[in-house]
Amino acid sequence: MSEANVPVTAMVKTTEGFKFGGAIFAEPNCWSMLKGGLTADATGAADLYFEVQFLWLFSIVIIL
Repeated sequence: MSEANVPVTAMVKTTEGFKFGGAIFAEPNCWSMLKGGLTADATGAADLYFEVQFLWLFSIVIIL
């Protein structure tokens, strides 16, 4: 991972478009937890996207 803090944003894509899910600055040598939330305004399948500059991810846990 880089030596600087890296912004990470979670977005959820539904049939209605993209919704903001949460954001964080990931720090070097530190576990980071992205916390956020959204209200679903559509039914059906959804895709979860992470927007990152450049970051080595060693472990991702998603709790729904």
